[in-house]
Amino acid sequence: MELYVLAAGQIDHLNRWVQDLNSQFLPIYKNGVEVPLKKRRLLVAPVQLYKIAFAKEQLDTVVAAVCPAKDYVSEKYDLGIVGKMIRSKLGLKPAPVPELINPFLQPNPFDKAVAVVPLGIKEDIMSTDGVDDGVEQI
Repeated sequence: MELYVLAAGQIDHLNRWVQDLNSQFLPIYKNGVEVPLKKRRLLVAPVQLYKIAFAKEQLDTVVAAVCPAKDYVSEKYDLGIVGKMIRSKLGLKPAPVPELINPFLQPNPFDKAVAVVPLGIKEDIMSTDGVDDGVEQI
């Protein structure tokens, strides 16, 4: 079972909170009965949202470096209602799925140490101040 929570605070206090939770041991149950002398650690892992800024012309290169391969995304991840709500609230369009990937920058899908789910992209905001017209504002 998984519990998702939002937490806020100074980074050192948040890190201590995560460390304290990760050090908790919980009993193991089999058929509703506690198994003696068997414990399992509580796992606390962050779910983080990253904003990656780059020039529009580099979209294909960046998506290929950051996002998993096409078949991995389509097989393993569906945004579901929460992901689609986040995409909507942030004003994102669906991220293009890369055909070619950079395997050296990809998370390993077999060890599940890192899972990358592309939420979407947002178009650049162009300057209209008269001085830098047509220059993207990253």
